[in-house]
Amino acid sequence: MQRPDHYATLELASTASSKEIEDAYERLARLYQPDPDRNPSDPEKLRQINEAFDTLDDPERRADYDRSRAIDASSPGGAVASTAPPSEPAQPPSRSTLFAVGLIALGAGALVAAIVLAVFAILDDGGGESGLFQTASGLRYRELAVGVGPVPEPGDTVSVHYIGRLEDGTEFDNSFERGAPIEFVLGTGAVIPGWDEGVALMNMGDRFELIIPPELAYGEAGREGIPPNSTLIFDMQLVGVDTAGSGE
Repeated sequence: MQRPDHYATLELASTASSKEIEDAYERLARLYQPDPDRNPSDPEKLRQINEAFDTLDDPERRADYDRSRAIDASSPGGAVASTAPPSEPAQPPSRSTLFAVGLIALGAGALVAAIVLAVFAILDDGGGESGLFQTASGLRYRELAVGVGPVPEPGDTVSVHYIGRLEDGTEFDNSFERGAPIEFVLGTGAVIPGWDEGVALMNMGDRFELIIPPELAYGEAGREGIPPNSTLIFDMQLVGVDTAGSGE
């Protein structure tokens, strides 16, 4: 019987720190069960996530697990069974400032569902050379800088700086140059689906590159400066999280 790969389940390298394990568990658990009073979107996946966290969060159990993995790997034909889906080939913002990208409301229900139902697959063997990850919706992302602030939840007001480009490198908007981030309520359909899903994965202070396919952006319609069926690339940083109801 092959041993489950708990590191792959939590989308971590085997050298991950305790803090990284806790952060990964918090993010994934919220993804698959955003409302503790309701059933998870994927009970089996959530069970695997809980099992992986219980093992890796306990220093003694993690040490035993790591030793067992090393033995498995050194045995003839031995391998650790990965719970991550197989990798796939890479493919080729409100207020007045929202006009710049025109992140149009496309339906809060669909956006929240996209976040809840996202099942992570890892490209390049767990973020190898490119560090690129992909969700079930087709959103791809990589971390450019790591923050240590809170992870926003649906209903929170977030502030985001960004640079938007087409696949050919053409820049169509840049909030850094304007000196003003955009602000919106997460998970309400105020922005394109790829933004709602991507920002929900970030800690405050994180800087991500999001590669958003047309169906999570402007689709066949496009908009001014963005041709129909365009894949959009955003360099974005989460610079503020105002928790829903805080009134701050």
